[in-house]
Amino acid sequence: RALPKRPVSVHGSNSQQPSGSSSSSSSSSSSRANDATASGSREWHSAGSSSSRSDAAAGGDGSLDAGIDVSGLPVVPEFDDPAWLVQDTWRDVPYDWATLLENVLDASHVPFTHHKSISSRDTVGAYDMRLTQQVSAAGFEGAWATGPRAGALGPQETAFVAPCLMLHKIDAQRRGYESMVVVYAVPVGPGKCRLLNRNAFKFTGGGLAAQLPALLMKAVPGWAVHLGTQVPLEDDQIFLHYGEAELVAAQGRGKVAAQAYYMPSPADTYVVAFRSWIRHQGGGGPFGDVGRPEYS
Repeated sequence: RALPKRPVSVHGSNSQQPSGSSSSSSSSSSSRANDATASGSREWHSAGSSSSRSDAAAGGDGSLDAGIDVSGLPVVPEFDDPAWLVQDTWRDVPYDWATLLENVLDASHVPFTHHKSISSRDTVGAYDMRLTQQVSAAGFEGAWATGPRAGALGPQETAFVAPCLMLHKIDAQRRGYESMVVVYAVPVGPGKCRLLNRNAFKFTGGGLAAQLPALLMKAVPGWAVHLGTQVPLEDDQIFLHYGEAELVAAQGRGKVAAQAYYMPSPADTYVVAFRSWIRHQGGGGPFGDVGRPEYS
């Protein structure tokens, strides 16, 4: 199953970087992302199901030394396996946590928004998404039978683990690897959030076919990882910031997302499900009505 189930393990300091900055690193440990997620999630306790969260906790008592309860943080147990190579980045972005999650759930935007950076409009296949686990307080799961790049990478599985985690997983065994894109959207304020992104690969071929890509990935310096991970964020930023303003204006006029958006195709399946979760299970999000003046 895609849904993470194990407790988080948090180590290290509580040092902070200036707001508006970003950072990247390569790692096979989940602790750094968990630390930053805890700082943003403590103020929003959504009605998530216990099936997607753990009652155990770091240190055995459900709290960090600093008094932050981390027992409900969803984590990715696959990353406990050192064979997974993880590149981490975080960044404060000028749009809402819901806009961020909606964007990363919407795979159909990738070849258009990210043309010639991480994708191409020339490799667009069928966006035949469907839900494999219906929307509940815990989130939902889905499958994309064709998968990215017109099926070249194989099918993709997706999970939204309420309230803040999204992950895509591709089992490209025929190409010698598995990959995961993991995004935590940490609410900071109305129209602002912190992105925690973990891009991970597990090379599964035998001998040099598996060892060489792993060695090359480990050899990439941190500054190069940082520069590379910022490119798609820059592609998205202007569209998401101003698109969110249009949605907020529509919601200020009493429309819900299903009325403000035009979502007629299977490509919209995950966005429809996510917006349904916000409205019916998520209490409107941590800040309530997004039509409030604070969003303008």
